[in-house]
Amino acid sequence: MRDERTGEISYGYAATYAIHTDKAGNNPHAHILVANRRIDPKTGKWAAKRRTEYALDQNGERIPVIDPATGEQKTGAKNRKVWKRVDVSNNPLDSTEFLERLRADWAKQCNLMLPEGVRIDHRSLEAQGIERIPTIHEGHASREITKRGGHSILNAINRRIATANRYLTAIRKQMGDPTGLLGQFKEQARKELDTAMSRFRESLVFDRQPIASRGWQLVEAPTPPPQEHVRQELGIQA
Repeated sequence: MRDERTGEISYGYAATYAIHTDKAGNNPHAHILVANRRIDPKTGKWAAKRRTEYALDQNGERIPVIDPATGEQKTGAKNRKVWKRVDVSNNPLDSTEFLERLRADWAKQCNLMLPEGVRIDHRSLEAQGIERIPTIHEGHASREITKRGGHSILNAINRRIATANRYLTAIRKQMGDPTGLLGQFKEQARKELDTAMSRFRESLVFDRQPIASRGWQLVEAPTPPPQEHVRQELGIQA
């Protein structure tokens, strides 16, 4: 990672990477692994993940630690006043703002290399103002199961999402959503999807209840595969 102003490496993170293609030499991609702890430039050793600092009030002033017995501010060694401290992260990767900036940076670099008319956007569909439910990542194992004619749970979830999105599009085109029905259906679809994913993660049993709203009904997901196949698909060890 480089500082945009100076061009120098900043933040102190160490990273390793590997670049791959598939067996046919297609689908080039990189795996980048970043340590979740920085290198202290002063010592050359791993920096602490967390640190303590003074807690501040709404005016930016330090908050005293009050002795309940006396009602006065506590004092410590050498009669020094004691101030309230808080434990904070010393790792920018814990910051949502920092991660968003990294994602934006990555999208910018990708778009510089992509052909004209092809662009990626790091923002969520909601942030982009796109009325569509996002699909989930299936992964190589899931797609191989589907290729072999098997039933992939993750693929089934994405098919349900695709069906929901088709209904959303149809409602938008035919009705113009004059009564807020589109938003109601979208919210119902999201809730059903969240419920299915939650139950699936907890018990490895897929919720086969179809999404329904105001008379519309989505296609029911196929029968889930044996648990062993599910574990293989998700990379979960027994």
